Amino acid sequence: MRWEIDSDEEAWPAQAALNAWRAKFRRGYEKPSADDACVFTVIDGSAGRSVQIDLSDERHTNLFR
Repeated sequence: MRWEIDSDEEAWPAQAALNAWRAKFRRGYEKPSADDACVFTVIDGSAGRSVQIDLSDERHTNLFR
């Protein structure tokens, strides 16, 4: 499953994905596993770019502390 979200916030893409993850799944600081639907395409409409964020990736572990 893939999620696409618009990021009109000043937040960086990983934070925007985390905000959507917490709002939808209400799992707080529990880090998702690779089996969870936790890959987000964060779209920055003002900059005309998108970034794919996989919250189960080890690079994003610091978000769940």
